This record gives sequence, C-alpha cells and structure tokens, in this order.
Amino acid sequence: IVLHEAQYAEGLRTFNVDFVTWKSIRHNTMVVNCRQVQRSHHTNKFRICLLVESSPITSVNRQTVRFRRLLDFLVDQTDDDVQLVTSEVVMRIPPTMWRGRVPIHYTQGFMVPYFSDVSVSFDWTATALAVISEQRPQVIHVSSPSLLMPLACLASRIFQIPLVASYHAHLPVYARTKLPPIINFIVECLVWAILFMFHSCADLTVVMSPQRRRDLEEHSIPRCVVWPKGV
Repeated sequence: IVLHEAQYAEGLRTFNVDFVTWKSIRHNTMVVNCRQVQRSHHTNKFRICLLVESSPITSVNRQTVRFRRLLDFLVDQTDDDVQLVTSEVVMRIPPTMWRGRVPIHYTQGFMVPYFSDVSVSFDWTATALAVISEQRPQVIHVSSPSLLMPLACLASRIFQIPLVASYHAHLPVYARTKLPPIINFIVECLVWAILFMFHSCADLTVVMSPQRRRDLEEHSIPRCVVWPKGV
C-alpha cells in the first residue's frame, strides 16, 4: 500500500493512496470499512506489514516487480515503518534488509514444483504472526493468491487491523484451461469458492486490470478496485 501525501484542513485529514482515498474527520482516526486505525499524534509514520509470496528478493515476475517498485517508493518517498514477510528457498543467506530501511522476515517455505524460483509458505514458524503481534501495523497488505492469505485474514480479525489483498495470478483461468474437461469445471468452482471466502475477509481487494475486477465482481467478491499502472 502506498501513501502519496497527507493533507490537513480543519480537522479533516485525507490520505491519498494508489488505489483508494482514506478520510478521517476527528481525532486523526482513519475509518476503513467501519474499522478504526489510530495514527500517532507524535509522528507521521505509518506502520505497514507486507506479506508477499513468491519472494520479491529472488523471484522475477510481474508480481514481484510490482512489489519491488512499491518497496522502493516507500523507502524513497515516505518515512513509514514497513515490515516485509516472505519465504525464501533459493538464496542460502538472503538479505535481512531492503535498501537498509525495510526489515525482511523469512518464514519457512517450500519450492513450487516446476517453478525453480517460486517459494510459498503456510508460515509454520509463525514468523508473520509474530511480526504482526509485535509491530502492530496499521495496515496489512497480502499478495493473493497465496498460502499466506489465511494467516493474513486471521491476524486481521485477531488484532483488528485493516487488510488489503492484491490479487495477481488468476487461478480460475488456469484451472479452466490447463485441466481436463469436467475436472476443470469442478476445480474452477472450488477455486472461486476459496477466493470468495478469503477476499470477503479483506477490507479492500486491489486487482491489476478492469477486466480482472469485473471477473471478481461477477463472482460476488466485494470491495474491488484497480491498482493504477496494473498490467
């Protein structure tokens, strides 16, 4: 999630974000889908936790490039407190900081078959949960589809933290086109059901194109917006 600027006007604070505008009227309180996020009166720093897989450190695809640019923007243009949680199975000694500003926390993961640089994780080591519990971010941003999505939904409910899910790989299309007939229909329906279950828990789902937004809305997935500059 990217905060572009903060504007003050007689008790009205407006935060312009890449994909949504949050407004607060009183006591520096931002309201996101009826949840309140308290911003410190002593600092303009915003606490953000990014849960990303595959790893933006070693994996190269459109999703990881987007998250790298997001991290670069947060480092260059903001003073926000950002935590990155991911899994890494390619590098033996992966870096622990992104450009000296963003701590990187690694959870135990495994490599996806046929994709040598893609690692995913169920967070068996509870690393992500520990980071969220300790840092208490004001926003959790999770990549989707991913195995970290259930954990993000759980943490969002436990700690009452707004959840943003960015939707990248369109799994229903993969199921429809890659699997044999009849099986593909069953798997596609199952995938849509899982997507609906988890993305309904998110306060906001950001997608990469208007076409993808239309697909999700046709399957009753709420609160979808397009992430500008999407592919």
